[in-house]
Formats: sequence, C-alpha cells, structure tokens
Amino acid sequence: MQKDIILVSSNAGKVAEVKAILTEFNVLSLKDIQLDLEVDETGLTFEENAILKVNALKDHYDYVIADDSGLEIEALDNQPGVLSHRFLGEDTPFEVKNPMVLEMMQDKENRNARFTSVIALSVKGEITTFKGILNGEITYDLRGTNGFGYNPIFLIPELSKTLAELNDEEKNGVSHRGIALKKLGEYLENE
Repeated sequence: MQKDIILVSSNAGKVAEVKAILTEFNVLSLKDIQLDLEVDETGLTFEENAILKVNALKDHYDYVIADDSGLEIEALDNQPGVLSHRFLGEDTPFEVKNPMVLEMMQDKENRNARFTSVIALSVKGEITTFKGILNGEITYDLRGTNGFGYNPIFLIPELSKTLAELNDEEKNGVSHRGIALKKLGEYLENE
C-alpha cells in the first residue's frame, strides 16, 4: 500500500512535478485534501521556508513535504533568491517577470545562475531536508513553453536547452526539484 504524503503547496506546476517524480507514493496537495492554507515565507533561506511550510501541517499528518525553491543570478547579487515568487511584484505574472529579468541582464557578461530547491520532510514530526541545485545560465531571450516560472530564461549549457524546452520527463530528470525529490524518495524507501 502506498504511503500518503501531504504536499504543502497550491502551485499546480509544482504539484504536477512532485506527483510525476514520487510515483511510488500517494502525494496529496492542499487542493486534494481541501485545505486552503497560506504560510508566510519569512525565512531567510530556502531551507527555513520549506521547514516553515512543513511545520504548518506536521502535527496533523504522518508524512508532510514542502518545497521552497528559487532562482539565484550571480550578476544580480543572487537575486531573486528566496523572493523568487515575489520578485518584481507578487502578483506580477512570469510572462511579465521573465522579460523584465532579461532586461536587467541586458548588459551583464556574467550570465551564471542556479536553481535551488530544498524539500523539507516531516515523518511523524521529525524533520529532514533534501537539497537540489541545477547550475545554468540566463538566456538572452525567452525560449520554450513547457513548465512554469523562470524556466524559459534558464539555460542548461550541457543540453543547449532551457528548462522550458524540455519535456516533463526530461525536466524532472535534471531539475533542481527533481534532484531533491530523488534524494527524498531514496530516503523514504530506506525508512
């Protein structure tokens, strides 16, 4: 029988990624359990924010996971970082944000960036974290339509493609979240 794991997220893209990667578990989103929950992300690191989210439900469910992730661009002093979702305005859609970031990078020679994901897991109140990092570069233009967020401007040099140019299976195999979730899955299998 599959373990039920509650994912503290309402982000449809993130939920789909987690369900696609953790297929050996029954991953339930906040929508699946009919819970409307907003957790204030007041942490200064991805790990702190992931733990804040998992703490919101750890006393109510045996297995709870939460992700905090974001884009860090060297030439922008590692912004947007933990503020990735709220960068350039919380309600600003990524269709607007991505061209704004490209404009900010217009004269920058250093295009290095990385995506970081930290997954916090609570097993009966005991918290463990798993980190995934994907190094890459910021493109000069939007490329691809798959995925969400900053995917169309994040190039993986080894593949010569952005995350938005990869299909879901390819993306899940190399992404920061995929790396962290693989570590999480291995941990749960050995639990």
